[in-house]
Amino acid sequence: MFDIIIIYTKRHFTKDEIKGFRGAPFRVRGDGMPDSTYICIDLKSYYASVECGPCGFDPLAARLLVADEIRSDNTLVSTISSSEVTMKKKSNCKCCAFTGYRPAKMPWGYDEMDARCLEFKFRLRESLEYLIGRGYVDFLSGGALGFDQMAAEIVLSLREKYPWIHLIMVIPFDGQADRWTEVQRKRWLDIIEASDRVIHISHAYDKGVFFRRNHYMVEHADLLLAAFDGQPGGTAGTVAYARRHGVRVLRLPPVKAPMRNVG
Repeated sequence: MFDIIIIYTKRHFTKDEIKGFRGAPFRVRGDGMPDSTYICIDLKSYYASVECGPCGFDPLAARLLVADEIRSDNTLVSTISSSEVTMKKKSNCKCCAFTGYRPAKMPWGYDEMDARCLEFKFRLRESLEYLIGRGYVDFLSGGALGFDQMAAEIVLSLREKYPWIHLIMVIPFDGQADRWTEVQRKRWLDIIEASDRVIHISHAYDKGVFFRRNHYMVEHADLLLAAFDGQPGGTAGTVAYARRHGVRVLRLPPVKAPMRNVG
């Protein structure tokens, strides 16, 4: 059994390099993707070793798998397995997943210049800085319109101040943004390109893909940060799933409740 650290870099495999994997000690499918468990593919050992430090691993002893985050015909992208859960539990890094409403359920709708939205983003930024100060390094966003994208963008802005944090996008299926407006697709793509890592739950849409995406994020998180005020729906279901699995939930209501006089 190997402890595998998966580090993503900007390095691409060429087609010739992929063909060369056919002589390696694991099978390769017809599409050029290895079909067995990875042991070690070291593309940029220096950067991988540097990443070990914040995660609490000994760079001289850890077994590393380095792979590219960009999906293309010339790219090798590692599959996600239960070894990641083992790695997270052994690591000192903490992971926070996001869940929250889409614009239709937010009191300001699509108007992010609304004073209520600006106040919410201020509280969200404060909450994220609080978590970073308490050891949270990885932040998982599902990429949906509304809270998912707000949270992702704030993580990216905080990365300039805290360069050791990572934004990990957990995309339900490859065409998530295909039916959105051009402006919405551009915003989504900008976040994807700026993120540290992209995980695709499925290539194609099916009825259960959003549930699998939400469950994956909860199962890989130490904390669920939820833009949630009790409304029924997918966010409520994800919060309930987290509680059933012993994952701490931090609620961040879209509108801050007024203070009550106690007398």
